[in-house]
Amino acid sequence: MSSVLRVALCGTVSLIVAMGIGRFALTPQLPVMLAEGRVTLQDAAWIAAANYLGYLVGALDALATRRGGAVKLKTGLIATVALTALSAIDGGWLWHAALRFVLGIASAWVLVMVSAWTAAELAKAGRPVLSLAVFAGTGIGIAISGLAGLALKTAGVSAAAGWCAYASLAALLVGGAWSALPARRESGAPPRPASMPRESAFRRILAAYSLAGFGYIIPATFLSHMAAERLPHGIAASLVWPVFGIAATLGLGLCALSVRLGSAAHRLSVLLLLQGAGVASSCLFSGISGLVLEALLTGGGFMGVVALAIEAGRASAPEEAGRVPALLTSGYAAGQLAGPVAAAVSVRALGGLDGALWLSCLALFFAARLAWSAAPRGVRFPASRSAAMPARRP
Repeated sequence: MSSVLRVALCGTVSLIVAMGIGRFALTPQLPVMLAEGRVTLQDAAWIAAANYLGYLVGALDALATRRGGAVKLKTGLIATVALTALSAIDGGWLWHAALRFVLGIASAWVLVMVSAWTAAELAKAGRPVLSLAVFAGTGIGIAISGLAGLALKTAGVSAAAGWCAYASLAALLVGGAWSALPARRESGAPPRPASMPRESAFRRILAAYSLAGFGYIIPATFLSHMAAERLPHGIAASLVWPVFGIAATLGLGLCALSVRLGSAAHRLSVLLLLQGAGVASSCLFSGISGLVLEALLTGGGFMGVVALAIEAGRASAPEEAGRVPALLTSGYAAGQLAGPVAAAVSVRALGGLDGALWLSCLALFFAARLAWSAAPRGVRFPASRSAAMPARRP
C-alpha cells in the first residue's frame, strides 16, 4: 500500500473509532438504556450535553496546542476504547455524563489532529481530494455502529453487553491502524496560536458552522429514540440510524462530484438547506417516513457540511489555514452543546422534542443564509467550469 493511501486509511479508521463509536454509539444504545431504566429521556439530554461540553473543551485545547498533536491523537483513541468499555457499568446518569464528557474531549482531539495531519500529508503528496475519504470515516462509523446496534437488538443483549461489544470493535480498529499513526515528532496541531481571523467571510462561515452544530445534533442524538417511539415493534426502527450513516458517507461523494457547481460556501449553503428540510420532515410527517427523510437529508449533509465548512474557512482565511479546523470545531462544539440543553428544556416544558426540533430547523436555515453570504464575490452558483475549478499549477 502506498504511503498516501496508508495515511488516508489511517485517518478514516481513526474517525470511525472516535466519532462513529466514541461519539455516536450512544444513539443506538439510548433506546436500550431507556428501556432498562438506566436513564430517563431528560437524563439522556444532559448526558449528551456533557459529551458536547467535553467536545468543546477538547476543541479549545487542540486550538491552543503547538506541539504533541500526535500524542493527543493516540491518547484520544486509547481513551475512546477504555471509556466505551466503562460505559457498561450502570452508575447512574451522572456516571454516564462524566464518561461522555471525557469521551467528548477525546473525540475532539482525534478529529482536529487527524484533520490537520492528513490534510498536510495529502496536500504534500498532491492528493488533497482524499481528505473527503478521511471524513467519510464518521459516516462509515455511524453506519457500523448502527448495524451493530441492530444486531445487538436482534440478539436481545443488554446495554452493558452492547457497550462491551462497541469497545471490542474499537480496540480491534485502533490496533489495526496503530502502526500508521503519526510519530511523536509529527504534530497535527495548528502551527501557532493567534487571534481569530478578521475576514468577515470567515466569521460568517464560523457562525454558520456553529449554528449547523446546534441544528443537526438534536435529531442525530435522538433519532433512534424517536424511531423506537414511532415503531416500537420489529427491527425497522433500528435501521434508521444506519441509514443516517450511509447517507453521510454517500453525501461526501456527492460533494466531490459537485466541485464544479460553485464555491465551497455555495455548496455548504445548499447542504444546510437540505439538512433543515430533513429536520422539518420529522415534524411534518408522522410515522417512520418522516424519520427516514430526516436520516437521508440531515444525514446526507452531515459530513459534507464538515468538509465544506473547513474548505470554505481555509479559502476565506488562507493565512490561518492550519488553525481553521480547530477554530471551526470549537464553534461547532459550542452549537452542539446548546442542542441537548434545548432538548431538555423542550422535554420539560412541552413534554417532547418537537419544540427543539423546530428550533433546529430554523438554525439550519439561517446557517444556510450565512454560508451563502460568505461566498466569494464574482463566483456564481452554478458556476462555470473555469470559475469553479482551481487553476492548475504550472
